[in-house]
Amino acid sequence: MNREDILYGTNFPPEVQNALNQVLPSTDPLDKSDFDPVTYINSIFPNEQSLANVDDVMLMLRNRIGGLDDEIRSVVRRQTAPNADGRASLKEAQTALHHLFASVKDIKEKADSSEKRVKEITRDIKQLDHAKRHLTASIKSLNQMQMLIEGADRLRELTKQREYQGLAQLLQGVITVLEDFRPFLGIPQIATLAGDVSQIRRELADQISVEFRENFGPGKTMKPNIAHACQVLNHLEPQVRRDLIEWLVNEQLSEYRVLFNQDQEMAWLDHIDKRYAWIKKHLLYFEETMGSVFPPEWEMAERVAVKACETTRKQLADIMAQRASQIDAGLLVNAMTKTSAFEVLLSRRFTGLTLCGRNSPGNPFDVSEEQAVETKSASDASKGAKSTNIPDNPFNGLISSCFEPHINVYMETRSKELSQMMDKFAKEAEQMLPPKVDGSPASTLPSCADLFMFFKKCLVQCTQMPACQGQGLVSLSTTFRKYLREYANRVLQGALPKNGLSSGALGITVPSMSSRPLLANLQTLVEQSGMGYVMATRFTPGEICQVCAVLTTAEYCLETVQQLETKLKEKVASPKLQEEISFSAELDLFHLVVNQSIQLLVADLEAACEPAFGSMLKVNWASLEAVGDQSPFVNAIASHLSQNISLLRDSLANSRKYLTQFCVKFSSGFISKFIHQMLRCRPVSPVGAEQLLLDTHALKTILLELPTLGAEANLRKAPASYTKIVIKVKSLDEESKKAYSPTLLQGFTKAEIILKVVMSPIEPHESFITNLLRSLPETDLNEFQRILEMKNIKRQDQSVLIERFKMKAGPQAMICTASTEEKSGGLFSVLNQESGRIMRLEKLLKKKF
Repeated sequence: MNREDILYGTNFPPEVQNALNQVLPSTDPLDKSDFDPVTYINSIFPNEQSLANVDDVMLMLRNRIGGLDDEIRSVVRRQTAPNADGRASLKEAQTALHHLFASVKDIKEKADSSEKRVKEITRDIKQLDHAKRHLTASIKSLNQMQMLIEGADRLRELTKQREYQGLAQLLQGVITVLEDFRPFLGIPQIATLAGDVSQIRRELADQISVEFRENFGPGKTMKPNIAHACQVLNHLEPQVRRDLIEWLVNEQLSEYRVLFNQDQEMAWLDHIDKRYAWIKKHLLYFEETMGSVFPPEWEMAERVAVKACETTRKQLADIMAQRASQIDAGLLVNAMTKTSAFEVLLSRRFTGLTLCGRNSPGNPFDVSEEQAVETKSASDASKGAKSTNIPDNPFNGLISSCFEPHINVYMETRSKELSQMMDKFAKEAEQMLPPKVDGSPASTLPSCADLFMFFKKCLVQCTQMPACQGQGLVSLSTTFRKYLREYANRVLQGALPKNGLSSGALGITVPSMSSRPLLANLQTLVEQSGMGYVMATRFTPGEICQVCAVLTTAEYCLETVQQLETKLKEKVASPKLQEEISFSAELDLFHLVVNQSIQLLVADLEAACEPAFGSMLKVNWASLEAVGDQSPFVNAIASHLSQNISLLRDSLANSRKYLTQFCVKFSSGFISKFIHQMLRCRPVSPVGAEQLLLDTHALKTILLELPTLGAEANLRKAPASYTKIVIKVKSLDEESKKAYSPTLLQGFTKAEIILKVVMSPIEPHESFITNLLRSLPETDLNEFQRILEMKNIKRQDQSVLIERFKMKAGPQAMICTASTEEKSGGLFSVLNQESGRIMRLEKLLKKKF
């Protein structure tokens, strides 16, 4: 490619070149963007032989070049002609625009001229319109003025004639016309007419007031036109209507005030039904004789009823304040019940519209004209349906609120009745005979049902009496709590058999005002101080059923008290008062009674097993020559467990969870006692250890089946939480681990490990101690000495082993913890330690309470 081609060559971007190829497709190599002359010549002359045709090729190329030149000249010539045509077209367009501008200007001039002509034509029409409008307004004003003048004259005439039927409609029209002239009151003539109308309204007010007093006075006969006079009152000043209504209502109750005045015999509470009978009778008479006289929106019968209620409330409050010492619960309940029933009766008869939006409790008639109109429209729209802002019982508390200062009389009387019931229940509990053992579930004490039926009766009475609601229910809950505590302390604890050593027998009386933390601390103290329950004599089967009856009763009380608390809170609307109702301390007391009953049952069964444990120590475990069947003491324990658990399972058939609790507590104490007794069996030969291991396995099997032991039918298996306690601790969750001490949690697994350690050889010492600490990592020095004594290691040989144990165990060996006997705690405590522990507990209780 020469220099000229390089300088003037045209190169397009790839996108443009692709577009050109699509628009102008060509197969000519000269049209390609990557045209190469050398390649093109080589394609024409591929070899030397083809050079012989070079002249022909040159001639062909010249012809083609000539053809291309002709085409270029033709295209160039065609481009010169459009330039001349374009200039001619532009000139023609400019000429057309000049003509267009001229036409638009001519049209605008004609439009302006037309607008001027239209304005000249419509100017007269607008003047005529304004004149017509002003003339119409003037004619209307003249007509209204004429109507106002004629209406005022007509009002004077009808007022003198007392024609109230025509006055009502005419007065409304005059007032409406006068409202249209209010902007023109500055005109003397209109101001004079307005003053005349006001004067006529004042005269009407005075005249109708006199008519009212003449028609509705004592012994007066009502005139026929008085109903129309009431319609006229709706168009007078609102205060006039309110004053007349208030006078009329007071006049209707004048006889009532005299009949039931404080110095009258019928004024006292024992004649309260006569009050309400008089009011009902008078309301019926009022509606029959005067109901059609007054407009419905006045609600006259309801106003009389409301005023009667307020008068009754004031009279009752005054007379009860004077004769407070004569009020008793029966009289008060009777009065409140009949009052509540009367208020409900009024709420069913009347809508309570006059009680809504009142400015003050003592003035039910102080409503504005607008409020009266709204009240009327609401009454007409509802047609018997209550408005959304009217309560279900609008008369609730209108009379009964006067009883609220005397509710304490009702509460004190109910408290005295409950106190007498507690004395009766406590005496019955002390004289209670053991029930008959017939295999049926233990039933609750009859006194429990009587107590809660009395509670229900009191609650129903209070909910039916508005004066007892609110703070009265809070006071009632306080009374319930007081006697629930007494029932738990005096009745349930008094019903427990006296053979066992209960908390009451130990001189422990749970305080009546105890709280949840104090109860928890007391129970923990009883269990952890090693005090426990020591049986003076064993329970008879009937006494066991008696303990189960107390337990079942406490369970029933727990469930019922929770329902009672929920019901009381439902009846109290105020959240603040709901917070004052709480039975948590009483629930804790019943929980304590449940635990106390379970502890007595556990102590009784432990006492039954105690002789068997004593015989276990009498066996010479070092002289056994062969392993046989399970030992006699295991058979004795199995016999006692089978007898007791069968009776308990039948008695607690409806309280299976407490049967499980009993089994858990007994098994925990039994395992600790067994390990303690086993460590006291010394010396023990390998054969004796194998026999004890067999006995341990047998006892473990018995305890695993304890909830269903001796059952004839196929019962559910024991819960997993119980079986884990009997076997070992590793599979228990963290919560269960906290509930039991480490000694109890290891179950029979620890006993089996100890026996395997006793069976293992003492030599070499290092391996023996290492294996022991690996199997029993919590072993202390005291327990290690017990194991050595079981292996019959002599005292002089023990010192070497003890020193190596101290070195191997580290600081743990230096901490000599309490003996296993002390670890076992409350369930199997030693008799000679009880008196000191009881004295310490009594001192602590004196400090607390």
